[in-house]
Amino acid sequence: MEKRLRLAPSPTGLLHIGTARTALFNWLYAKKTNGKFLIRIEDTDIVRSKSEYTSNILEGLEWLGLNWDEDPIQQSERISIHKNHIKKLLEIGAAYRCFTSESEILELREKQKKSGLPPKHDNRHRNLTSNEIKEFISQGRSSVIRFRIDEETEIKWEDQIRGEIKWQGKDLGGDIDLSRRASQLLGFKRQGIAKMRVELLPEETRIEIAKIKGEYKSDEPNQNNSAPIPNAAPIKTVSIKSLALVPGTTSQKPKNPIVITNVQKKSLSGVELTRRSKTTSVQQFPVKDSFVFVQAAAFSSQKSAANLKNKISDIGQARVYKVLVNGKTFYRVRIGPFTNTTSADKALTKLIKKGFPGARIVVSNKK
Repeated sequence: MEKRLRLAPSPTGLLHIGTARTALFNWLYAKKTNGKFLIRIEDTDIVRSKSEYTSNILEGLEWLGLNWDEDPIQQSERISIHKNHIKKLLEIGAAYRCFTSESEILELREKQKKSGLPPKHDNRHRNLTSNEIKEFISQGRSSVIRFRIDEETEIKWEDQIRGEIKWQGKDLGGDIDLSRRASQLLGFKRQGIAKMRVELLPEETRIEIAKIKGEYKSDEPNQNNSAPIPNAAPIKTVSIKSLALVPGTTSQKPKNPIVITNVQKKSLSGVELTRRSKTTSVQQFPVKDSFVFVQAAAFSSQKSAANLKNKISDIGQARVYKVLVNGKTFYRVRIGPFTNTTSADKALTKLIKKGFPGARIVVSNKK
């Protein structure tokens, strides 16, 4: 049986040493056993995942010499497969919908902590009736999908390093949550608690705090030119002061001494200063034709680029552009060209809503 070793990085940040370490072990083991080293991009976090992070991870692995044996798979392209399997688990009773709220889980953990017990879900919704499920839905509760784990079952497998590993079902901390995302995919998620990601932008945050304190001063020039132009600082009288000699030296008078007398004070206005500093000639260059595009993503895999092109073709004319960057081939997926930025903005908004937060507007001199 062929051994297939996979690396599953999440493109929510740049390639780090932990990912590289895991990739190295898997790659070496695949080579030793004549197996295959595979890449699966875990890009289901649509808020934080970015195409540039995917490119960075793949480029880093290539730089390390850890080449993969099949085209990388993007997990977001397999959502329909996951959805079908979750439905099957629900149908055969191997999984169920759990409506336990965040506050109820916290309350349960506090009770267990006071009793000296390890945190564990109590599987309270394991055997809900159809009427009870309808009641929870009518209350606007959201749900997650949980595996139904038999507490009496022994779970064991052979680990290549540690040998035989055994667990009892009762020691797994309750029925395992398949994630709230599964409920969203199946259309089970209703109103309820939602988690938010807040990103602080340093410069914008500094300005807002300064505004609240009444200390904000804009660095931008006055738009209506109503503010007076400040005068230049006057040139003051220059005086001469004798300094003490350095020990071991003698004083010598210069052959041609420079005599500095009082300099007449003169104030130059800002207008005069500006006028003097202006250049007298301006170079002109011909303006080249340019085209506006919306770039959805860039891949090192042509297959991935083609799949994305088909996925976003309903937004506009999508094309794949092959480019060479620092000796490496990439495939850019772009929509356009657009005749104006307004149309490009609309397409960009649709792309972001479709789950591509890393999309951006680009200007090129080529169609």
